[in-house]
Amino acid sequence: MASSTAKETPPFNPDVPNPGYIGTRDILYQPPNAPKPQPKYIAVPNEYTLDQIKHVDLAGMIVKFDNGQDWTVIGGKRLLRHSQAIADEAAAYDKKHGGVERVPLSKYPMMSSPQELDEILATMPSFDELYRDFQTRQDTQQKQDKESLLLRSSSGCHSELCCL
Repeated sequence: MASSTAKETPPFNPDVPNPGYIGTRDILYQPPNAPKPQPKYIAVPNEYTLDQIKHVDLAGMIVKFDNGQDWTVIGGKRLLRHSQAIADEAAAYDKKHGGVERVPLSKYPMMSSPQELDEILATMPSFDELYRDFQTRQDTQQKQDKESLLLRSSSGCHSELCCL
C-alpha cells in the first residue's frame, strides 16, 4: 500500500512562459536519459495551440539558417524556432558529416497567424495519420535494428548460452 504522504508527480506540461519574449512560451520535451524536460521550441506565440504545434512538429521541415538558427517551417513560412542547444548540437553533427547548406532568414517569412497555419495544415494529412505513419516507421526501424543486432551477436556465437 502506498504511503499517504508520498508526493504525486504532476503531469508533464510541455508549455512554459518565456519571460524574455512577452506573449510567447517555450515548448518542452523529455529527452530519453535526461533528468528533466528541456526546451525544444522557444518563443512560440501564445496564439498557436498545442495541437497546431504538434501537427507542425510532424508535418514541417527543419531549415537551417545562416544566422545559426534552426526553424521548423511549413508552407514556406517559419513557425517553430528550435532551442539554441538543439541547433548547436545539429550544427556539430552537420559539420562532422560534411556540412549542410544554410539559407538566408529572409527566404522564409514568419507565419502570420493561426488562421494561415490552419489553411496550410488543411492541405496535409491529419496529425493522427502522420503520427500513425511515424510510429509505424519507428517500429520498423527498431525491429530492423534489433534483427541486425541479433545477426551480429549470433555470427560469433557458438554455444546455446550466448545465442538469443
